Amino acid sequence: MNRRGLAAFQRKEYPLAIAWYSKAAGRDFPQAETNLGVMYQLGLGVSKDDAQAIQWFRKAAGQGFARAQNELGRCYLQGQGVAHDPKLAVDWFRKSAQQGNPFGEHQLGVMYLRGSGGLPRDYAQAVQWFRKSADQNLPGGQYSLGNMYFNGWGLPQDYAQAMQWFRKAADQGNPRAQQQLGVMYQNGLGVPKNDAQAQYWFDKAKANRNQLE
Repeated sequence: MNRRGLAAFQRKEYPLAIAWYSKAAGRDFPQAETNLGVMYQLGLGVSKDDAQAIQWFRKAAGQGFARAQNELGRCYLQGQGVAHDPKLAVDWFRKSAQQGNPFGEHQLGVMYLRGSGGLPRDYAQAVQWFRKSADQNLPGGQYSLGNMYFNGWGLPQDYAQAMQWFRKAADQGNPRAQQQLGVMYQNGLGVPKNDAQAQYWFDKAKANRNQLE
């Protein structure tokens, strides 16, 4: 049923996707519960309803489903459908990250980088979680790890390594990484100065600036 819901979602038949996800969620399938939460949050096939989204994320997260744990953490961090609570966000991000979810790993790294949600600012911990996320090919994790190398936060400054990780993220359409590649080519950081390459990546970043990770 969840697969049928996913197939309908991919065809953009959102009401049909809702129907199939609802049947699967009625049998406590956490994937379907999480998908329903996303659809309520975005208002796809149903009226946008953050409270309903939270209800479904919480049901799936309570079953230990890592993706839902990350989604719930993000809601607490943004105050979407629940009161803004960075500490609870960290708790859910950590649960997700400890199961190897790359989004949870990246979010936990961001919280360490910022020293947010009751965590100390800890660049070494941020690097650890960004690397785990980057190694799973998450563009946001790759960008963040590149940024740590670029700035020398939590490890020695290394423009060549920064370039490597920015390029991986940029090739997947990450606009922040594309912007940073432009900066590096413009200034000859880790690569020979190349104004044409710089402009190429700046244009890419501009075209993708509204992309969500």
